[in-house]
Amino acid sequence: MQNSNYTVDPALEIVYGLNDKPPLGETMFAALQHLLAIIVGIMTPPLIIANVLGFSPEIKAYLSMRRHFQWQ
Repeated sequence: MQNSNYTVDPALEIVYGLNDKPPLGETMFAALQHLLAIIVGIMTPPLIIANVLGFSPEIKAYLSMRRHFQWQ
């Protein structure tokens, strides 16, 4: 059974509701964070694998850039 006599720290409460819109500055900062996370997630695996397999720097650059420019 859960203890119902606890208090919630105000710092841990939800800042924005489902239909709220944060200020433009915070939105742009969050968007930039997401873009950087996407780039790291796309570029890191081929570079690690190419490094383990001993590929040359030219092939590593090709593998990391090829994933960005696949026009199919």
